[in-house]
Amino acid sequence: MAAGHPRSRTIVVVRHAKAEDAAATDQVRELTERGRADATAVGELLSEMLDPDAETAALVSSATRARQTWRIAAGELDVPVEERELEELYAAGGDEVVDLLALLPDEIEVAIVVGHNPAMEALVHQLDNGDDDELSTQLSGRGLPTAGVAVLELEGPWSGLEPASCRLVRLEVGRG
Repeated sequence: MAAGHPRSRTIVVVRHAKAEDAAATDQVRELTERGRADATAVGELLSEMLDPDAETAALVSSATRARQTWRIAAGELDVPVEERELEELYAAGGDEVVDLLALLPDEIEVAIVVGHNPAMEALVHQLDNGDDDELSTQLSGRGLPTAGVAVLELEGPWSGLEPASCRLVRLEVGRG
């Protein structure tokens, strides 16, 4: 890589898979049978996408359904991923998630964020610069349903992450 040339980074936004409708608290809602199957499918998709040589970190909400989604998906991966369970992702908005991503060290090339709507969908809308009108329109029309995956590319360092700084390059809307 030439000196001064910005390194590309990837953000993979994952909305947790289908969870039970009710539990003692919202934070402890578990995945349904369909949710577990969808989390496996997310893992298979990630396995196809992730570069085994890229330094990868997963930022995972502390809510049970997000942790379960990640653990099932991670079970399908053959690449090392540094997991960071973050309490603040549970109730975060898009701005707070951007702030968390901006703190990642430079050696991290891929960040997987596993969380909840409306923050996950808002994050994608906020970061997408609109270069791919078809994907942007598809996201606006359908949103990011359960087990949905959006992939964005960032040119440059995590510290440069700000609204409209990324390009949406892939959208897998899951089963909803």
